[in-house]
Order: sequence, then C-alpha cells, then structure tokens
Amino acid sequence: LPLFPLITKPTRMNVHSSTIIDNIFASGGKNRSGIVMTDISDHLPIFTVYKNDQTKNQPETDKPIRDMLGLKIKM
Repeated sequence: LPLFPLITKPTRMNVHSSTIIDNIFASGGKNRSGIVMTDISDHLPIFTVYKNDQTKNQPETDKPIRDMLGLKIKM
C-alpha cells in the first residue's frame, strides 16, 4: 500500500530558507489537506480532513418516539 505526502509546500519559513518539516502521508482517497497561513510564528500549522466512505453495517431499528402534544407544563 503506497503512501503519498499530502503536504507539499514549505511549513517553516524564515529569511534564509523554507523547508517542509511537517508531514502527513495517506494512501490516496478523497482527503483535503492544507497549510494554515498565519504570522504567529515561522512554523505554520497543517491539517487534513479525511472523507469516510464506509457505511455502518448495523440494521436500522425503530426508535421510540414520545408524544409530547398532550403534555401540560406548569410555569
């Protein structure tokens, strides 16, 4: 199962250089990744959002419903 880098731009920058020091690797799929641009530090935060295509194999059950129309509440 090959892994591919999701972050391909520099995540640490200063006057003299810029490097990719943070890595996220995944085996494909529909992932959204990126770098959060901020001037708080020379090291930028990164993120990944994974899409979950799996379906649950649980059977649907009837959920009990409470009839609240006849309920009288004193205030």
